[in-house]
Amino acid sequence: MATLSVGGTTVFDGSTLQSGVTGIPAISLDNATTPAFLVQATAMSNLAIGTDVIIDYDTVIKNVGGGTFDTTQGTNSYTAPVSGLYQINVCAFYDDFPNNVTDVRLKIVTSNRTYQRRYAKFINAEHTSNYDCTFDFSQLVDLDASDTCVIKIYQNGGSAAGDLEAANSYFSGFLVSKY
Repeated sequence: MATLSVGGTTVFDGSTLQSGVTGIPAISLDNATTPAFLVQATAMSNLAIGTDVIIDYDTVIKNVGGGTFDTTQGTNSYTAPVSGLYQINVCAFYDDFPNNVTDVRLKIVTSNRTYQRRYAKFINAEHTSNYDCTFDFSQLVDLDASDTCVIKIYQNGGSAAGDLEAANSYFSGFLVSKY
């Protein structure tokens, strides 16, 4: 392994980070523990109408960096381990989505605020019958240590026919910058 020297001082000898190094910028190993997660949804049938529904993202694929993920049905929330800006991404794939829906709202709900993407005008313009569709949303959000983040979906109008498919529905996030 290579050694790392700064200003003529060895700070890493190939296997050990040296202690007591002074006079140089502090070395951080934050990348080794940067919070990040990826979870997959469980299939859900017949999306309710006129109410916020928490999407059951409960199959944790990866969760690193000290954050926690509550996989309790109806909770399904991520808890941030440190304060900062987080990139949150969500994808919800529906099969047999009703073609008579007025609008759909995909929401990233955090302890601090709610972010919303609304699918409205022309949502069903090309469909004469129920269809498959993907709702996705990415947002930079502010989370303080111990804040939570959950994904909700709201269907306005139409019939309760939409079925969430697990295979193509994911919720992910990662720390972009601490504050």
